[in-house]
Amino acid sequence: MLTHKNYQIGQKTWLASGVLAMSVILLLSACTQLGLSEEKSDAQDLLGLGALLLANSTNSQNCAEFPQTITDSTGTWTCSVAGLVRSCSCTSGCGTYTSVSWTYSSVAVALKGVADSPWAAAAVLPTGFRGVQIKHNSGGTNYTITSTLDTSDRLSTWSIAGGASATLTLSNYDTNGFPQNYTGSATGTVSYVYGAGGNKPTKITNSNGNVFNYSNGIMSSYDSGGSTTVTSSGTIKMCN
Repeated sequence: MLTHKNYQIGQKTWLASGVLAMSVILLLSACTQLGLSEEKSDAQDLLGLGALLLANSTNSQNCAEFPQTITDSTGTWTCSVAGLVRSCSCTSGCGTYTSVSWTYSSVAVALKGVADSPWAAAAVLPTGFRGVQIKHNSGGTNYTITSTLDTSDRLSTWSIAGGASATLTLSNYDTNGFPQNYTGSATGTVSYVYGAGGNKPTKITNSNGNVFNYSNGIMSSYDSGGSTTVTSSGTIKMCN
């Protein structure tokens, strides 16, 4: 089973490391001026403290995790991350879908949403994605889904261009920032189920009857006229 870790949002590592390193240098310099550096034990203690501070700073990165390999009804996909883009390419049993990419406005935004399978990324109706763009290729046709976020990083509009065209306006957000209504090219509702104390859905259902299930924020199955299990393995990380 794929495990998903939650990471706390923090300062960028290079900035935190630089500040801590400078603090250690200034601390050692001050001790030298006071004549304390002649005491070997004091110097060792200070160096040990500096090493501990720098080691802890490297763990302050804010990272979102995604599956490296995904198998759904469209085939088996191999995925990677470059900057704020998560990309998947079909490598086995490919149907009409051959490539999918998700673009996020920040790692913090990626952490607030769920990780869909490549098949679900092609759905026009919104689920739990909190990024700004999805691109997918189906049968040689490139589709682009573009979203806008409000000041609270919630999806506010959702439009698709390519072989199909649709525009949705999202509203009526739940306490976790997920939209419950959409209007525009289609009109309907979306409902969410959460685990105890969770802020990411374990189940999303839209008024078309499509059902998406998630485990630790990662899609585990979907039903769109027939139930499909999504299997995932490996981990890729998107870090700030």
